[in-house]
Amino acid sequence: MLAVTQDRVEQDQRLSGVFENERRRLLAFIGRRIPSEIDAEDLLQDVFIELVEAYRLMKPIAHVGAWMMQVARNRITDMFRRDRGYLKPPIDDIESYWTPTEKVQASRMLNCSFVGSPKTVESALKQFIDRTGIDELMVSSAIYDHAARLRSYELLAKLRLHQADSVEK
Repeated sequence: MLAVTQDRVEQDQRLSGVFENERRRLLAFIGRRIPSEIDAEDLLQDVFIELVEAYRLMKPIAHVGAWMMQVARNRITDMFRRDRGYLKPPIDDIESYWTPTEKVQASRMLNCSFVGSPKTVESALKQFIDRTGIDELMVSSAIYDHAARLRSYELLAKLRLHQADSVEK
Protein backbone atom coordinates (compact mmCIF):
# COMPACT_ATOMS: atom_id res chain seq x y z
CA MET A 1 0.00 0.00 0.00
CA LEU A 2 2.85 2.38 0.85
CA ALA A 3 4.45 1.82 -2.59
CA VAL A 4 1.15 2.63 -4.34
CA THR A 5 0.78 5.80 -2.25
CA GLN A 6 4.39 6.79 -3.00
CA ASP A 7 3.86 6.18 -6.73
CA ARG A 8 0.74 8.35 -6.59
CA VAL A 9 2.62 11.13 -4.80
CA GLU A 10 5.42 11.02 -7.39
CA GLN A 11 2.88 11.02 -10.22
CA ASP A 12 1.07 14.01 -8.68
CA GLN A 13 4.40 15.84 -8.36
CA ARG A 14 5.22 15.16 -12.03
CA LEU A 15 1.78 16.41 -13.07
CA SER A 16 2.20 19.54 -10.94
CA GLY A 17 5.55 20.18 -12.62
CA VAL A 18 4.02 19.80 -16.07
CA PHE A 19 1.23 22.16 -15.06
CA GLU A 20 3.71 24.79 -13.88
CA ASN A 21 5.91 24.42 -16.98
CA GLU A 22 3.15 24.41 -19.59
CA ARG A 23 0.39 26.59 -18.13
CA ARG A 24 1.59 30.01 -19.32
CA ARG A 25 2.42 28.83 -22.86
CA LEU A 26 -0.88 26.96 -23.28
CA LEU A 27 -2.97 29.79 -21.84
CA ALA A 28 -1.31 32.28 -24.22
CA PHE A 29 -1.99 29.94 -27.16
CA ILE A 30 -5.62 29.42 -26.14
CA GLY A 31 -6.13 33.09 -25.27
CA ARG A 32 -5.15 34.18 -28.79
CA ARG A 33 -7.97 32.02 -30.15
CA ILE A 34 -10.66 32.30 -27.46
CA PRO A 35 -11.77 35.88 -26.66
CA SER A 36 -13.26 35.14 -23.23
CA GLU A 37 -10.72 34.79 -20.41
CA ILE A 38 -13.14 32.55 -18.50
CA ASP A 39 -13.62 30.25 -21.52
CA ALA A 40 -9.86 30.17 -22.09
CA GLU A 41 -9.26 29.13 -18.46
CA ASP A 42 -12.00 26.49 -18.72
CA LEU A 43 -10.46 25.09 -21.89
CA LEU A 44 -7.02 25.05 -20.25
CA GLN A 45 -8.51 23.13 -17.34
CA ASP A 46 -10.02 20.63 -19.81
CA VAL A 47 -6.56 20.07 -21.30
CA PHE A 48 -5.05 19.38 -17.88
CA ILE A 49 -7.93 17.08 -16.94
CA GLU A 50 -7.26 15.09 -20.10
CA LEU A 51 -3.57 14.91 -19.16
CA VAL A 52 -4.42 13.63 -15.67
CA GLU A 53 -6.72 11.00 -17.20
CA ALA A 54 -3.99 9.93 -19.62
CA TYR A 55 -1.49 9.60 -16.74
CA ARG A 56 -3.97 7.66 -14.60
CA LEU A 57 -4.61 5.27 -17.52
CA MET A 58 -0.85 5.05 -18.12
CA LYS A 59 -1.13 6.15 -21.76
CA PRO A 60 2.33 6.71 -23.22
CA ILE A 61 2.96 10.35 -24.15
CA ALA A 62 6.34 10.95 -25.78
CA HIS A 63 6.28 14.77 -25.85
CA VAL A 64 3.90 16.07 -23.20
CA GLY A 65 4.05 19.73 -24.31
CA ALA A 66 3.26 18.90 -27.93
CA TRP A 67 0.54 16.48 -26.85
CA MET A 68 -1.10 19.12 -24.66
CA MET A 69 -0.93 21.67 -27.49
CA GLN A 70 -2.71 19.21 -29.78
CA VAL A 71 -5.37 18.56 -27.15
CA ALA A 72 -5.86 22.34 -26.84
CA ARG A 73 -6.20 22.67 -30.64
CA ASN A 74 -8.77 19.87 -30.67
CA ARG A 75 -10.73 21.43 -27.81
CA ILE A 76 -10.73 24.84 -29.52
CA THR A 77 -12.00 23.24 -32.73
CA ASP A 78 -14.68 21.36 -30.79
CA MET A 79 -15.69 24.56 -29.05
CA PHE A 80 -16.19 26.42 -32.32
CA ARG A 81 -18.01 23.55 -33.97
CA ARG A 82 -20.44 23.24 -31.09
CA ASP A 83 -20.96 26.98 -30.78
CA ARG A 84 -20.38 26.51 -27.08
CA GLY A 85 -20.16 30.21 -26.32
CA TYR A 86 -21.25 31.47 -22.95
CA LEU A 87 -23.59 29.67 -20.63
CA LYS A 88 -27.20 30.34 -21.43
CA PRO A 89 -29.49 31.79 -18.75
CA PRO A 90 -31.69 29.34 -16.85
CA ILE A 91 -34.93 28.30 -18.54
CA ASP A 92 -38.09 29.03 -16.53
CA ASP A 93 -40.06 26.00 -17.75
CA ILE A 94 -37.59 23.26 -18.66
CA GLU A 95 -40.37 20.71 -19.19
CA SER A 96 -41.70 22.67 -22.16
CA TYR A 97 -38.18 23.13 -23.55
CA TRP A 98 -36.62 19.70 -23.73
CA THR A 99 -37.66 16.54 -25.52
CA PRO A 100 -38.26 13.30 -23.59
CA THR A 101 -34.93 11.96 -24.90
CA GLU A 102 -33.07 15.09 -23.75
CA LYS A 103 -34.73 14.77 -20.33
CA VAL A 104 -33.50 11.17 -19.98
CA GLN A 105 -29.98 12.14 -21.13
CA ALA A 106 -29.86 15.07 -18.70
CA SER A 107 -31.07 12.85 -15.86
CA ARG A 108 -28.29 10.36 -16.56
CA MET A 109 -25.66 13.11 -16.76
CA LEU A 110 -26.89 14.65 -13.50
CA ASN A 111 -27.06 11.32 -11.68
CA CYS A 112 -24.20 12.29 -9.39
CA SER A 113 -25.18 15.92 -8.83
CA PHE A 114 -25.33 17.46 -5.39
CA VAL A 115 -27.59 20.48 -4.99
CA GLY A 116 -28.82 22.28 -1.90
CA SER A 117 -27.62 23.88 1.28
CA PRO A 118 -24.08 23.19 2.49
CA LYS A 119 -25.47 20.71 5.05
CA THR A 120 -27.52 18.90 2.38
CA VAL A 121 -24.57 18.73 -0.03
CA GLU A 122 -22.22 17.57 2.72
CA SER A 123 -24.59 14.76 3.70
CA ALA A 124 -25.14 13.69 0.08
CA LEU A 125 -21.39 13.76 -0.64
CA LYS A 126 -20.64 11.63 2.42
CA GLN A 127 -23.27 9.08 1.32
CA PHE A 128 -21.82 9.08 -2.20
CA ILE A 129 -18.28 8.57 -0.89
CA ASP A 130 -19.42 5.78 1.42
CA ARG A 131 -21.41 4.11 -1.38
CA THR A 132 -18.65 4.29 -4.01
CA GLY A 133 -15.50 4.12 -1.87
CA ILE A 134 -13.85 6.89 -3.90
CA ASP A 135 -10.91 8.84 -2.50
CA GLU A 136 -10.91 11.72 -4.97
CA LEU A 137 -13.55 14.01 -6.48
CA MET A 138 -13.43 16.02 -9.69
CA VAL A 139 -15.94 18.86 -9.61
CA SER A 140 -17.39 20.89 -12.44
CA SER A 141 -20.31 23.25 -12.66
CA ALA A 142 -22.34 25.05 -15.26
CA ILE A 143 -23.84 27.82 -13.16
CA TYR A 144 -24.93 30.79 -15.27
CA ASP A 145 -24.30 33.47 -12.64
CA HIS A 146 -20.51 33.78 -12.24
CA ALA A 147 -20.72 35.07 -8.64
CA ALA A 148 -23.00 32.17 -7.72
CA ARG A 149 -20.56 29.72 -9.35
CA LEU A 150 -17.65 31.13 -7.33
CA ARG A 151 -19.74 31.02 -4.14
CA SER A 152 -20.62 27.40 -4.86
CA TYR A 153 -16.91 26.49 -5.11
CA GLU A 154 -16.15 28.44 -1.92
CA LEU A 155 -18.82 26.48 -0.05
CA LEU A 156 -17.54 23.21 -1.47
CA ALA A 157 -13.98 24.06 -0.44
CA LYS A 158 -15.17 24.64 3.11
CA LEU A 159 -16.83 21.23 3.11
CA ARG A 160 -13.62 19.60 1.86
CA LEU A 161 -11.61 21.35 4.58
CA HIS A 162 -14.17 20.37 7.17
CA GLN A 163 -13.94 16.74 6.07
CA ALA A 164 -10.14 16.84 6.14
CA ASP A 165 -10.22 18.25 9.68
CA SER A 166 -12.59 15.54 10.87
CA VAL A 167 -10.42 12.82 9.27
CA GLU A 168 -7.26 14.11 10.97
CA LYS A 169 -8.85 14.14 14.46
